[in-house]
Amino acid sequence: MAQLFTPYTLKNLTLKNRIVMPPMCQSAVEAMDGTPNDWHFVHYVSRAVGGTGLIVIEMTNVESDGLITNRGLGLWSEKQIPAFARIIEGCQKYGAKMAIQKIGWINNSPFQREYSLSEMVSKLYNKFSN
Repeated sequence: MAQLFTPYTLKNLTLKNRIVMPPMCQSAVEAMDGTPNDWHFVHYVSRAVGGTGLIVIEMTNVESDGLITNRGLGLWSEKQIPAFARIIEGCQKYGAKMAIQKIGWINNSPFQREYSLSEMVSKLYNKFSN
C-alpha cells in the first residue's frame, strides 16, 4: 500500500503515483457527434484534481460508422480535437497523464475518414508537444 502513492516509471512515461483510472463507457455525448462536452471535462478533470496518476479516456471511436452507441466519444474529425484538448490540458494541470482507449478499425477500413487514426493522434500530440 505504501507504494501506491510513489512515482512509477515505465520506459519514458513517469506517473506521479500508481493510481490509474480505467476507461469506462459513459455514453454521455449530448450532440451525438462524438465530441466530448462539459460533462466529460468535469468527469475527467475531477479525477485529476483528486490525484489520479493516469487517466484513460473511455472508448473513443475512430470512425462514425463504428459507433456502438450514438452517444459515444469519437475522434474521426479534426473538429473533435479542441474538446479532447481541453480535457487533456485540464487534467495535465494537476499532473495526470492521459491515454485514450481506441475502438474501431485502424487499417483496411471500407469507410472513408477525414483523417486516419495516426493523423488524428499526431494532431492531438502536436498540440501538446510544442
